[in-house]
Amino acid sequence: EVGTVTAEISATGTPGIDCGTGELLCRVFAEAAKCPVVIHGKLSDLSLGKGPVTEAHLFGLIPYENDIYTARLTPAELELVVAEQWHNRKSYVFCGLYGVTARVGEAGAKLGPVPTAFIGKDGRLLVAFNSYTAAGGGGRFPELTRILEQPASKKRNTRLAARDALRTFLQHHPQLKITPKKWLQRGG
Repeated sequence: EVGTVTAEISATGTPGIDCGTGELLCRVFAEAAKCPVVIHGKLSDLSLGKGPVTEAHLFGLIPYENDIYTARLTPAELELVVAEQWHNRKSYVFCGLYGVTARVGEAGAKLGPVPTAFIGKDGRLLVAFNSYTAAGGGGRFPELTRILEQPASKKRNTRLAARDALRTFLQHHPQLKITPKKWLQRGG
């Protein structure tokens, strides 16, 4: 046993809108990488029921070996990444947004207000991804790949394993309850 949840964390829904496990993984990445913005989805259809969380649950939620990557993106680049993800929303590799809101639609994505504290002196935001997404999602994310290949993005592997970060998060947050926030809103 590695932790306890006080209410079900459901894998149903859409990451960034109403998916509990997607929200959980984003919160894990944000805390582990000390990163205010996360692009991540759910990695399985496993929901967590109320009660104890075991190592088997960790492997069920994160069935692949993934590290946490970070990169520094401009707000305009983040909008391009969010729009690209939105166009892949029917795919199992779709990643939602966490930390800032965005309006999304066929015309693209438009970020909502970005807290001043999130933007560095370089005019960029620190964004976290899992290693698969940061590598371009098997060719599904060419825009993200192009952006992360630019030296200004300062893409780096934090060397934090996603499953280890999840375990630590659960240990640091006993009696965890997750309520997904609607980070992505239709109408962009």
